[in-house]
Formats: sequence, C-alpha cells, structure tokens
Amino acid sequence: MRKGSRMAGFSIIALCMLFAAGAAMAAITVPEKLKEIPLFSGAAVKQATEMDKNSMVMMEIPAKAEEVFEFYKKELPGKGWKIFSQMQQEDDALLQCQKGSAMLQVAIHNEDEGKITCTLVLSEQ
Repeated sequence: MRKGSRMAGFSIIALCMLFAAGAAMAAITVPEKLKEIPLFSGAAVKQATEMDKNSMVMMEIPAKAEEVFEFYKKELPGKGWKIFSQMQQEDDALLQCQKGSAMLQVAIHNEDEGKITCTLVLSEQ
C-alpha cells in the first residue's frame, strides 16, 4: 500500500470521527440529577457530565450575567435550595446552595457582548 493512500484512508476515518463527535455534541442532554434545576430561557447546553455523585452542565446563554444571576437567586429557593453564599464581580457571579446533603454551585461568566457561560455543578454527599 502506498503512503498516499494510507494518508487518504486516515483522513477519511478522521473526518468520520469528527462528524460522529459533532452529531453526538448536538444531542447533549442535561444529566438526570440536574433536571430539577430550571434552565434560563434560551440556554444552549454545550457540555454535560455525570460521574458517581457529581453532575455538571455548561451552557451558553444569550443574556446579561446579572439577569441570569437574579433568575437563579429567585428560582432555586422555590425548588428547596438554600443559598448560603453569593458573589458578584464585573465579569463573574457565583451562587452556592445546599439542599439536604446536596451542594449546588452556579458559576456565571461573561464571555462576549450579550452572551454568558453558566455552569451548574451538583455534588451529592
């Protein structure tokens, strides 16, 4: 087999893998343990992980960080979460909550004009 044909075969395999990864990324769903947490309207899930007693979802949201921060400050207590720590800075905000033995962290970061990243991390004891 010639070197060029091996490279072409490798390129086709690599492209197929990238296509499959892109299709899988399009179908990212919120981990089961985080489904009770409300998502801000317009949120696009970009990453999600569930391992043992920890779950994480990272979203891009076309909104201002202040709006998302206020949304979670209002919504989480109604779902039984007690906010025990909150912090806001120019480009970042953080809420830490507890519900029984579960801990939830909501991290908000300004990315670009009119778009933020919001990460929800749930840890169960």
